[in-house]
Amino acid sequence: TAGSDQTLRLFDLDGEANELVASVRFLDMPVKSAVFSGDDVFCSGRRNWLYVFDLESQSVSKVLCGKGGLQRREKSFERIVASPDGRFVTLLGDNGYLTTIDARSRGFVADVKQPDAVRCAAWTGGPRACCWPRATCASAGSKRCS
Repeated sequence: TAGSDQTLRLFDLDGEANELVASVRFLDMPVKSAVFSGDDVFCSGRRNWLYVFDLESQSVSKVLCGKGGLQRREKSFERIVASPDGRFVTLLGDNGYLTTIDARSRGFVADVKQPDAVRCAAWTGGPRACCWPRATCASAGSKRCS
């Protein structure tokens, strides 16, 4: 779980005890979105950076999304989606921008600009991503990527 209390909590869901495995507090960011990608959990909020929690080493790193980080500066990345294979993470930015980074190196891969604000995005089974301008994630789930 993750949320406005600035804490990411990971549980071992066994159906009985459901024990807390790890808890990480981000003092400067309430978490709006968190996704698993390989052995990492990417966390974003109303900030122009992300945090990545490494499950193996139990360490946290910060991914800068402005100077010294990604190619274009954003106000915030409140929504993020990971590719099914764990290779990429796409950040839904301001004014229709989708920025994709390499999940391992944290390096910039590509920017895509949509004509409208993007509220939801998803990866297909291959190396393609879809986005739905002005849609909610619930209504976008029934649409197909072209």
